[in-house]
Amino acid sequence: MRIRRLKIQHFRGIDSAEFYFDGHTLLIGGNNVGKSTVCEALDLVLGPDRLGKFPPVEEFDFYNAQYISPDTEEPIAARIEVTLTDLSRQVELSCPGHIELWHCKEQRLLDQGEADLSASPEVVRCLRLETVARYDKDEDEFDAKTYFCHATNNPDDSPQQVYKTTKRLFGFLYLRALRTGSRALSLERGSLLDRILQMQGVKSGLWESSIRRLRELDPPIADDAAELTPILENIEQRLAEYMGIPMKVIGVPG
Repeated sequence: MRIRRLKIQHFRGIDSAEFYFDGHTLLIGGNNVGKSTVCEALDLVLGPDRLGKFPPVEEFDFYNAQYISPDTEEPIAARIEVTLTDLSRQVELSCPGHIELWHCKEQRLLDQGEADLSASPEVVRCLRLETVARYDKDEDEFDAKTYFCHATNNPDDSPQQVYKTTKRLFGFLYLRALRTGSRALSLERGSLLDRILQMQGVKSGLWESSIRRLRELDPPIADDAAELTPILENIEQRLAEYMGIPMKVIGVPG
């Protein structure tokens, strides 16, 4: 799965912006320039658990904290659209009526009258999703939902919602500050290692027993922590692909 385009409107510090991605992308900049806003926007659209929080968005998630129009007194929506390519077979089977075509070189969607370009090696299948966040005056609360941008099997043209079961197929993982840095490979809940182990289906009781044993034993030996060894080795190999210096992940003794 690859993110090709991100469109943001009225979200946090961004009034309107459009980003294009090609390959691996690194966001660099000072404080308060929008790096986290881009990541949070992607998490709103692709993260399976982000919209499960209540409320999913708050007042300051809207540009200049303005969620009601001063002129019409109607809600102003924050919109985030993501275009995905390199779709997995499972995603394509789950979203058959929502697939479109993306021209990689020209960085755009193909129009209906461009069927002759569909066989070009520069054209790939894509999926567009949009999260719409707004204030509900009747309920006096904020709401956000994700929808498919394109549908061929919907006669009334109403947007079709993207649910958590589908989002889990995307494999998107946003690692906030708590899950990175010196604590990334700790046994703390919410760390990078914690999230990886959850995705691998490692038994949930591993944390409590491992932490207890590591604290009590001297030297620290934990039989349960043996399950971490192959995962830590895999992390080390993957990090080495992107780091220009030799590095060694410290394994859990066992």
